[in-house]
Amino acid sequence: PSGATLRSVRAPGAGVVLIGGTGDDLTIASLSAGGSSTARTLSSMTGEPTPRYPVTEVRLDPLGDRLAVPDATNFQTVVVDLAAETLTYFPDLPLALRGDLVVTAQRVGDRMELGLFAASGERLRTVPTEVIVGGTIPPSASRFVFVNASGDIWSARPAQGEAERIGAVSAQTAITSARAALDGRRLVVSSAETITVIDTDGNTVLRRESPGIIEEGAAISSRCVTLRLGTTIELVDLNEGGLIASTSDVDVTARSHDGCLLAVSGPTGAALLGSGGVTPVTGAILAVAPDSSAAITSESGVLRLLRYDEGIDETVNLAVRGDLAEFVAS
Repeated sequence: PSGATLRSVRAPGAGVVLIGGTGDDLTIASLSAGGSSTARTLSSMTGEPTPRYPVTEVRLDPLGDRLAVPDATNFQTVVVDLAAETLTYFPDLPLALRGDLVVTAQRVGDRMELGLFAASGERLRTVPTEVIVGGTIPPSASRFVFVNASGDIWSARPAQGEAERIGAVSAQTAITSARAALDGRRLVVSSAETITVIDTDGNTVLRRESPGIIEEGAAISSRCVTLRLGTTIELVDLNEGGLIASTSDVDVTARSHDGCLLAVSGPTGAALLGSGGVTPVTGAILAVAPDSSAAITSESGVLRLLRYDEGIDETVNLAVRGDLAEFVAS
């Protein structure tokens, strides 16, 4: 629908799951590898007569099989198991979930109460903190690593009553966001003039400072992140912090789920931006593979599959015509 916000999730056995905000409700749609699709509103599952489920605040399990949805009407969190189609309710609003740990919080003035829960709904610990900008649950670790507005990095565990300060982000202005990436092993931290990538031990992996710098596309599935500095975009590796490629005066029209391959469009036409640098292509780029291994283009209705490995290493003409395409998990 016009004005709706869409987000996509790679879900086991369900291909791409699109979450669309329509009014104050939430629509969850899935497309299987066999081409069948299903869609339902969250209110039809919860029975809530006046739903308010802000799609931009939905938190995703790294496996893509559960969603933690903020219920702003009742000030609670609804965890949706996409495979089992079951719901579990938690107090306060969601910050993260992974495995058997669900993290929520409520703000009281300039403080927050952090709630650490088992996936069953049992409260494990309540931890008082400063206001949290964002955080992550690392793989194989029952702890929540988070950043507050002043840039301090903290770690909270169900077995401890207080959070532990493990580092700080150096920024001249207030921190505005901290997004989990690289399967929860990195946080991409933003302020008005600085982007900092940190690991879950509080160490800085990358720091870039420039007026108006922004990050684009950071998500739990990201292995790379896009930085925009004025008219220039840089593609950066999240593991080591190294520059992969850069270009200027283009718009990003599509990106892989891991963030390491971009479709861009500029004055000279379409191109792929990835480990092979800037690779021009003919026609329009319709879709990019989730793992950065391929792209689909259309030229005069002819669809082509471009296999990608540090550049285009094979082009395959597909036996179909059209101007729409998408990669679906099998």
